[in-house]
Amino acid sequence: MEQTIAKIGFAEVTQETQRFINRNWLIVGILNLVAAIGRFVQEGGTGRISAEAFLTLEIAVELSRILLVLLVIGNGSVANGFRAVISVFRMKRADWKQVWNNVRTNVAWNKITLSINFIIFMVIGTAANISIDLFTHLFLLEWLKSHDLLVVTASQWPVILFLKNISIIPFTLVFECVLVLILIGKLKP
Repeated sequence: MEQTIAKIGFAEVTQETQRFINRNWLIVGILNLVAAIGRFVQEGGTGRISAEAFLTLEIAVELSRILLVLLVIGNGSVANGFRAVISVFRMKRADWKQVWNNVRTNVAWNKITLSINFIIFMVIGTAANISIDLFTHLFLLEWLKSHDLLVVTASQWPVILFLKNISIIPFTLVFECVLVLILIGKLKP
């Protein structure tokens, strides 16, 4: 493994995240929808569920998250992502040293741009979370209940978690994976 210095732009990680989501929108969307529906049902959006159903949904939600991470690591292929994760356990000491050297070098060379990327990410995350909360509390919760799309006794949490699971949570997972891949030199910005 050779030294890889990444030259990260001011919004590069966010742009790479969006490019990945745009390229793989169908599979990313399906995985997000599985997680969103799972959380919606778990939080009582359709009424009470059994402990077994809750556990089954939890497994589905977590499996969709794992598959999303593998999809990002594999650059659009879950199988390649799985192989890449397995290869981590086969790395020799010298390879691990090189990975950490890449990370240290890339962080040192890109301190300012990494900080700006994090600020952009925090602004996006904050805006998304505030929008979801406002949207839910201002009219969506009552509208869903009045149209029998949400159990009348449900709180706002099924709706909030559904919206977050199809928007900011997957964006966060992809952002973090892309950032790590750039820092270790596996993804060229």
